[in-house]
Amino acid sequence: MLFKKMLRDLKDNKGSFISVFLLTFLAAFLAMGMSGEATGLQEVIDGYYSDTNLADYWVYGENFNNDDIKDVRAIDGVDDADGQFVFKAIGDMKDDPTVMMHFIKDGDISKFYLLEGDEFNTSDEDGIWLDKRFADARNLSVGDKIKVEFEGVTIEKTIRGLGYSPEYVYFQSETLEPDFYKYGYGYLSSEALPEIIPYDYNAILIDSDLEKGDLEAELNDTLGKDDYSSLIAQKDQFGVKTFQAELDQHRMFSGIFVALFLVISIMVLLTAMTRIINHQRTQIGVLKALGFSNNRILLHYTSYGFYMPFLGAVLGIIIGPATIPYFMFPFFETSYTIPAWKGGFSIEYMIICLLMVAASVVISFIATRKVANESPADTLTQKTPKTSSLKFIENIKIFQFLPFSSKWNLRDFNRNKLRTIVSIIGVIGCVILLFQAFAMSDSINDMITWEYGDINSYENKLTLNDTISLSQADHIAKEVNGTQLYEGSIELRANGITKSGSISVHNETELLRFTDNAMNHIDIGQDEIAISGQMAELLGVEVGDTVEWHLTNNNEWESSKIDAIYYDPLIQGMYMSPENFEDHGDLNFTPNSIVTDENVDENYTDVAAKTSVRDLLDSFEIFMEIIDIMIVLFVAFAVALAFVVLYNLGIMTYTETERELATLRVLGFKNSYLRRILVVPNIFYAVIGFILGLPVSYYVFQVVMASIGEDYYYPRVIHPQTLLIIFVLVLVVNIVIGLFVSRKLKKLDMVESLKAKE
Repeated sequence: MLFKKMLRDLKDNKGSFISVFLLTFLAAFLAMGMSGEATGLQEVIDGYYSDTNLADYWVYGENFNNDDIKDVRAIDGVDDADGQFVFKAIGDMKDDPTVMMHFIKDGDISKFYLLEGDEFNTSDEDGIWLDKRFADARNLSVGDKIKVEFEGVTIEKTIRGLGYSPEYVYFQSETLEPDFYKYGYGYLSSEALPEIIPYDYNAILIDSDLEKGDLEAELNDTLGKDDYSSLIAQKDQFGVKTFQAELDQHRMFSGIFVALFLVISIMVLLTAMTRIINHQRTQIGVLKALGFSNNRILLHYTSYGFYMPFLGAVLGIIIGPATIPYFMFPFFETSYTIPAWKGGFSIEYMIICLLMVAASVVISFIATRKVANESPADTLTQKTPKTSSLKFIENIKIFQFLPFSSKWNLRDFNRNKLRTIVSIIGVIGCVILLFQAFAMSDSINDMITWEYGDINSYENKLTLNDTISLSQADHIAKEVNGTQLYEGSIELRANGITKSGSISVHNETELLRFTDNAMNHIDIGQDEIAISGQMAELLGVEVGDTVEWHLTNNNEWESSKIDAIYYDPLIQGMYMSPENFEDHGDLNFTPNSIVTDENVDENYTDVAAKTSVRDLLDSFEIFMEIIDIMIVLFVAFAVALAFVVLYNLGIMTYTETERELATLRVLGFKNSYLRRILVVPNIFYAVIGFILGLPVSYYVFQVVMASIGEDYYYPRVIHPQTLLIIFVLVLVVNIVIGLFVSRKLKKLDMVESLKAKE
């Protein structure tokens, strides 16, 4: 009997319970979908690293030999070690692509992941195993020949296989999005290294469970502290670090959605259950009089908070992981290269979603407990209606001049504080979602303008061959009216922290400028050494502090005092002039690129590649497409959230004030005026929710931006016009919802409404 009664109550209050169902469903759908994406990809990447035996550590130096590899392999705690000679070559084909060449000794660590062709052969002197995405972009296939140049040496090999490398999950290039037409890699046997190149290995790959500090101490004893330049752990390898940061960010978004929808759904349920209990006091009294125990009645009403949230959570748990990951994968395939794309199932977030159901049950219990414990006589008596007590406001003279509709709504807000609070919280949730989407768009657009407008104002960048002479570099720079530049990889350390970064060495020029974190130009003297703000924060240093650094291809650590701090969104590291650079040890300024604001049509022999700013900006278009999709999704979910919450509470308001509205109709008030009474509260909710939602939204945005990764410093901005757009969206949505609710006035039956409580 009670179950049938519950079904009737669910039908009679379907708006409230459908709202709870939808909120719980959306929370579970988004949380399980985004966490399922991260969980599935985490399983794929962990399996990928395991199958290919991705190196635990990379040791870089100038020239290792077979004896060094044997010595490292003999270290207690090292399972295996392999030699690798890696260099950047230029493909002898259209647009001069960059091809990273890996010459492998044994091939048992960081193994090539074969997709097509023959297995990797460490005895093959004529074959190359090529990056499949590069091969596809260049229409290359197994059996074709590929020719590259390095230090004046031409290397021609036959493609034996196509596949991926675990070291290139994310391909670091000059653009935010990898360009597989211009960048690729190849794996070859060390036997294929031309004899004219006088090197053995410049990297040792290590398979070991040792902690980095312990391994570093062993390497210092085995190789000598000055005989290797850097030691990189797997978690710090650029591709590994970037992909993991992406997965962690998606998990964080899952948590935000769960928290946001959980709070709102609980508040909506509390409002709905409080209303149902207040309206069914007489029924509860009858049940008590018929002999139903307090516990039985308490269990009956508590179950109202179980069925709809449970159904919503279960559907969200099932549908989320089956849809969201496969919708998002195509966008992320443009950035990352892994052997498979599949979703997963997060047990952790499933438990969290089910805890949402438990929270709903607890809320229903709290809403029911007080009435259930009353005596039958008390519950059979109608509860005295609330009166509005606004004496401190009503005594203000201005209150007397307010229109009747404003006085009505102020008193209604005071009588129904919980409903008002829930409505405002719903708007705050809407603002949070809209803010994240539009602020991200503003920040990315500002970042692009900042990097390729305020900082880099050149038109073309010429990448020079490694064998170019200083005189030839000077000649080309004068020909194109450009600035010579050296860019290299470095390690910096301070306060016991070591980080990888970049060094930029050039003379003062308008083509390469420096800015502070507000994107204002700053001057850095030719006798000053500067560090990027993000790197300074990571190392915990300020102006006046000292940092140690060294080029990754040089074993000698240098020490420098920081004279200035600049900010760059994409490149973190250090800047100094050529004179300052050459004052450190035996370093010589050898430019490896030239930047110019002129169009360069001539093909110079010693120019390996030419990149225009237009090409770099074009590469951001794919990234901005992802941002645009994100904006659409967040706007859709924000509107859905606002509609579910405000429409439900609006219907509740109409139902509770139906008798009063009928009275006003009898007194001569027109529908248009009554419609204003119902719409005005939504305008109030929009304004208050927007104001209160801004600081919360900005805090969430800061957390989101901080999760992007330590290699980037995105501006965290939102433009005034964007805030205006968000406010207008929130206001329009609230007004439209109010108009939807007010349509019920057309069906208002004055006789039935006025006699309902007799």
